[in-house]
Amino acid sequence: MSNRKPLGLSLAVLAAAAFLLADVAPARAAGLSTGEIKCAASLGKAASKLAKTIAKEYGKCRDGDISGKAPGSCPTAKNLAKIDKMKAKLEKAVDKSCGSVCSLSNSIPCLTEFMCPPRGTGAHEKCSGAGGTNPFDMTRLGFPGPFCERVLGHAIREKADFATCGNTLTEETTLQLVDVIYGSLDNSSGISSTAAKCLSSLSKATQKLVATIHKGVVKCRDGINKGKVVADPARCTRDDVKLAAKIAKMEQKLRDTASKKCTDPDILELDLCGTVAAPTTTTEAADCLIAAANEIADSNLPASSRQYAPRSLVEATYPPPRGVCGDGVVNQLPNPFALLGEECDGADDAACPGQC
Repeated sequence: MSNRKPLGLSLAVLAAAAFLLADVAPARAAGLSTGEIKCAASLGKAASKLAKTIAKEYGKCRDGDISGKAPGSCPTAKNLAKIDKMKAKLEKAVDKSCGSVCSLSNSIPCLTEFMCPPRGTGAHEKCSGAGGTNPFDMTRLGFPGPFCERVLGHAIREKADFATCGNTLTEETTLQLVDVIYGSLDNSSGISSTAAKCLSSLSKATQKLVATIHKGVVKCRDGINKGKVVADPARCTRDDVKLAAKIAKMEQKLRDTASKKCTDPDILELDLCGTVAAPTTTTEAADCLIAAANEIADSNLPASSRQYAPRSLVEATYPPPRGVCGDGVVNQLPNPFALLGEECDGADDAACPGQC
């Protein structure tokens, strides 16, 4: 008796699979222009390199100060020069890859049609380039999002604002990572040499984990935008099998570093993990640093539920939707209309039972 499956069944299965793939394909990928896809990729890659550089330079400086090998305030002029170089590269990437010109007034650069002159009908010229060859709308990339206008103090008006937003948000979030690792320690803290070496090793391992997540999610999102990957952008770290394996490998390396380079007494001398309960063992130290790295690199939790940073590195260049009242998610930051942000929203009233 043959074990071969009927051809008709195989075709049916393939057809169903094709339908499911088409049905779950990300809408954003289908709606983005070539210019928008290129802009998102360039901005994301430049920001991941900037974050890696900031963490590395601050880490080197803090290690030198705490150990006594190079005491002094951080960052040094040398550290800042390297960071500024990466910021300039992000600015160059935005200038080269983002935006277009107005459809009729081709001398006017634009990031959305509202930056173009109005026409007689009241509608604006399109931000689509001469002859409509390069359509661009930053709102399809999620901008300005919930963060940029706070950073700028005004709406995004030009490419330079785009770059300033990306640079500032990336730097702010990376410095929160540095604080999670080093806390308030400096040369005057007087920690032992073994604790200082432990801290330096933990810092490097945590930085590598964050860089792996950040770079991997940027690559995943670029694939989604290009239509090459069918996935939920919010689940790249779980749904991208290769990325998930890389993250697991780096997490294990951090655990190995904690167990091999540190002792429990070393951990007690450190100031790890910010406002979260201070770890007292090498296992607890690894656990909290892994949790912090994942949250700071790429998190989809509401800001009120995060422990280490109010936004992630990925969100610096791939903005989440603006929070609105009634969307059932605690996702509004403090603003003129809600001075404390949101504590509850819709059916999600765990923070204030019965009041939503």
